[in-house]
Amino acid sequence: RAGHGVSQRLLKQDPTNPKVKSERSIEFQNMALMLDAAGDRAHGLEAYRKFYELKRDLFRTNPEYRMIRRSVGMSTVMLGYALARMGSRDEGLKTVEDGIGFFESVPKGQDEINVRRELAIARQKRADILLMNGDIAGALQIYREGRRSLEPMAKADPKNTMLQLDMAGMDYQEGRALAAAGRYGEAFIKLQRAAKAFEKLHVPGRSADDFPH
Repeated sequence: RAGHGVSQRLLKQDPTNPKVKSERSIEFQNMALMLDAAGDRAHGLEAYRKFYELKRDLFRTNPEYRMIRRSVGMSTVMLGYALARMGSRDEGLKTVEDGIGFFESVPKGQDEINVRRELAIARQKRADILLMNGDIAGALQIYREGRRSLEPMAKADPKNTMLQLDMAGMDYQEGRALAAAGRYGEAFIKLQRAAKAFEKLHVPGRSADDFPH
């Protein structure tokens, strides 16, 4: 909280400083994640919105700031997913799609592996909302496309725990969707593969709210 107050004072003193604005936005992101983890989704949503607003403002004033399109895409997708979980699914889906557009607009060659990874996870969030809306076929298609896009990166870097978790996460989400469709045998295979991956990576599981940050 002390650090949070420092950045707030610095932002008041120098409201146009892009570095201070970026640091302030990251504090709201961290606050949102902590509130979410504590089950306080209403206040978490407020923090996600502040995170989003600061990133969008930074993009407006400093469009060449380092990795700003990635950052705006991330903040937008996180806000959209939080909106959907609070019941505003139409608004949430539209917001997530807006965030995906930012990821897709990142120029080629700029931190390409991380952008590809984060784009896959952003699309997964879109699929999660489709699943909430009962569009099982649409969600399944995205989960499978996401796994295909992640697989070459995960195979090329097998010691990258985050990529291996991403792959397991896609299997888990696809398994949930298959179960929702009543395809229990296929669902069991996917969920079992995800569980084995989580166990191998020594993690208890992966929250549906996880996002690279």
